[in-house]
Amino acid sequence: MGFFDKVKGMLEDFKRETRRKEEDKLPHENVPLRYKEVPDWLDSVSKPFLEDVNAHLSEVMESLESERLQLEKDISGLASAKIEELRDKRMERAVVNNRKALLSRLNMFCNTARFPKDTGVTESSDSLYSVKKQMNSLMSDTAKNFYFVSSGIPSHSEDVKKELFEMSKIIDSAIKYLEPLKGKIKSIDDSCRIIEEIDSLFQKKKETNDSILSGNKKLKELTGSEKILEKKLKDIEKGSDIKALNDMNERHEKITSEINAVRSRIVQAVSPVNRALRKYSRVAQLGGKDEDHLLELYIEDPVAAVRMDDGMKLFGKIIGDVEMHVSRGSITLKDKLKAKTIGAISRLRKDNELSDLKEKLLSLDRKEKALRAKIESDKTMKEKGELERKRAKLSSDIVSAQSDVSEKERSIGSMDQDLKSRMKTLEGKLSGVGNYKVKIVVSAVTK
Repeated sequence: MGFFDKVKGMLEDFKRETRRKEEDKLPHENVPLRYKEVPDWLDSVSKPFLEDVNAHLSEVMESLESERLQLEKDISGLASAKIEELRDKRMERAVVNNRKALLSRLNMFCNTARFPKDTGVTESSDSLYSVKKQMNSLMSDTAKNFYFVSSGIPSHSEDVKKELFEMSKIIDSAIKYLEPLKGKIKSIDDSCRIIEEIDSLFQKKKETNDSILSGNKKLKELTGSEKILEKKLKDIEKGSDIKALNDMNERHEKITSEINAVRSRIVQAVSPVNRALRKYSRVAQLGGKDEDHLLELYIEDPVAAVRMDDGMKLFGKIIGDVEMHVSRGSITLKDKLKAKTIGAISRLRKDNELSDLKEKLLSLDRKEKALRAKIESDKTMKEKGELERKRAKLSSDIVSAQSDVSEKERSIGSMDQDLKSRMKTLEGKLSGVGNYKVKIVVSAVTK
């Protein structure tokens, strides 16, 4: 970079800084905006500023790229330069070794340092700060290398140093230019990011509202279908055929109640000997798996056992064996329980209570089965059952649809709060773009 170019650059920097300070002194301008106006407004106020900064940074990048190319030439010269003859051979070896290490670090710096143009203000400034950090590390890490190399190759090492310092000065000048602008640049970047987030939220809110409308339409259709089913069920209840069906249902309920009563009596009859049956099952030898299974049923499910026991023959054998074992003491029970068990066995054998209960249970089972078949085959019953199944399905669908709509309505409220918060943040960021006090009108939140 020539002398006059440097002077021209310094004058341009001075003009920019003077203009910036004058702008900062201007009173803040109140700017009310509807949200849909924000992107265009931001573009109009930031574009001249960003173009100015980008133009300056492009010049800086061009200068740095030019200096980098010159640095590569100087590095090449240093690599091929002949080492001056030194009296101290150890120093000469030190120059050789340190040149090798220095060249490695310098080439690495040239290969990684990049000065892109026209990539945007943020990318360019990030690149400058990154190269400055690399350069500081390079100068610090190679100070000893330069010391030794300058002893044997003074001219070429000085050329490299000079080029590095020149690049450092250009970067320092650019950073000095950028520092007071960082806040404004960040405000612009943040504003663009928040606008994207708000646009995304508006889109999500629109999709959710569309889904709510669709859900409410579905709910209306479902409730309409439910009302039609309710009317059909009421018509059936008022019809002449329902009386006969209701009579059958009442008889079925009565028989079911009687079955339950008999089942309870069977359980109550067997319950007093349950403990003895459990102990007997450990020593019983009934002769087959079916008999062993039936004994287990008398212990765990007496009603099922009574239904399966043909002529109550096995129960008669089991009770006889249990009575014998209890009397002989081979099945041990406490005195009170022993007396209670023997008394219960005696009643069961004497009164044939279980046989009578079995007969009654089987008779009721047959009546219940016949009546249930008649009810299930009844045309009115079939129609009513089908309508009730459809109504149950509709009720489940309605509850699910209502839950879905309610959840989406709650999410709309959450989105509105999020939008309000982001709008407030955006106002602050937009106000940081210049001498503005931006106010986004509230109605804009419902874009």
